Amino acid sequence: MQAHMDPGSFQVLGNLKIGCTALLYRGCLGRRLRPRQWLALALLTGAGVCHSYASLGPGGGRWGSRGTGGGGGRPDPARRLHVSSWGLLLVLSYCAISGLAAVYTELILKAQRLPLSLQNLFLYVFGVAVNGAAHLAGAGGDRGFLEGYSATVWAIVAGRRPTAS
Repeated sequence: MQAHMDPGSFQVLGNLKIGCTALLYRGCLGRRLRPRQWLALALLTGAGVCHSYASLGPGGGRWGSRGTGGGGGRPDPARRLHVSSWGLLLVLSYCAISGLAAVYTELILKAQRLPLSLQNLFLYVFGVAVNGAAHLAGAGGDRGFLEGYSATVWAIVAGRRPTAS
């Protein structure tokens, strides 16, 4: 995809996943979304686009920031956004597949007559198994699984321990 669009365009267009998921949710599950839910989706998509667009400038800043050669707030011509029609088709396919996977997972889970906590347990065990297998398959080199975490990270993990409710 990188040959057909720049990373910034991919970030901005990737926010279409939200809308695609909502449309597929309505189409595949037959659920109607209330106007307030559509407004929430529009705000969420808009916020994602604004956040992605704000980080497009050099160093995560805005266009034309000091030292970027932007020329007083104008975009640098070498850093213009570009998306080919093939790139747009790829990102729309990516959004549709992502939304379809989310809707299909919900359809499968809602079709079962198991308690929600048991369904969550199955999902977590499956996720741990798949990611553990992927780690073991690609575990080359001399770095350990938990290597590279600083004391700050460990403090955050310890502070986020599960609490009894």
